[in-house]
Amino acid sequence: MANRRYTYVDFVNAPQPPMTGKNLTAVMVANDTDVDTFKMNGIGNCEFEMLQIGAAASTAFTADATGALLPIGTAVGDGLAFCQGSIAADTPMKFVTGTDAFFIKAKLTQTVIADTDVVMIGFREAGTTQVTTTPALALTDYDHKALFGVQSNGGVNRLYSSVGAGSDTSTTPTITPNATTVEVTWEVRVSASRVVTVYVDGVEDALVTAAAITLTTAKTLVPHMIFVSTGAGVEQVNLATYECGLL
Repeated sequence: MANRRYTYVDFVNAPQPPMTGKNLTAVMVANDTDVDTFKMNGIGNCEFEMLQIGAAASTAFTADATGALLPIGTAVGDGLAFCQGSIAADTPMKFVTGTDAFFIKAKLTQTVIADTDVVMIGFREAGTTQVTTTPALALTDYDHKALFGVQSNGGVNRLYSSVGAGSDTSTTPTITPNATTVEVTWEVRVSASRVVTVYVDGVEDALVTAAAITLTTAKTLVPHMIFVSTGAGVEQVNLATYECGLL
C-alpha cells in the first residue's frame, strides 16, 4: 500500500489524457457537477477524478509550454475540482491523520491573476467532492482540511484549515500575493503529529509554521485541488507538475 500511495505527473510533457464520465464509458461533456475520471502518464498511482463546476469546458487539457492549460470555464463560479478518488474506498491515495505523514506539491502559473478567485492545493476529508464556487465556500466546504493557495482575484494567499464542523481557520502566510504569469511551487505537508506546514518555492512559510495548525486525529484525507474562475477570461491556470505521497 505504501508504494501505491505516491504520484508524480509532469503535465508539461505528458500527452492529453482521455476523459470519461465516472462509472461510465461516455466521453466527457460539459455538464455542471459531472464527475469525470482520467489517468496521466507518470510515476505511481496517476488516476484522477475531476468535478466540473458550472459550465466548465468539455475539452481535454490544452498542451502548453508551461504545462496543462486547465479549461476551468468562462463564467463567475465556473471551475474544476481535482482529487485522486473522493471516497476513501475508491482510492489508495488516502492518508490518515495521526498515523501517516504525507504531502502534496504542485507547480503552476496563473496566466491572469484577476481571472481566478480560488487556486488551491492540499488535502480534505474523504467523501463527496463539494461544489466550491467562491473563496468563502473554499473555507467552509469541508469539515477537515488543509488547503493552501490563492483566495482572491488579487492573488492573495491563505491557508484554509478545519478541525471540525464550523471550526474553519484562515491563516495569513508570509509570502506576498501571486503575480500574473509568475510560476510558483506550493507544497502542503502534514506530519504524523498532524501539524500542517507550507512551502513556497522550497521555502517553509514562517507564519504558517508559527500558527501551528494541527488537524484532528484519525481523519481520512485525500489530495485536493480547486480552480475557480471570476468570469473575466477563459483558461487561466497552467498546471506544470503534481506530486503527492507519503513523507
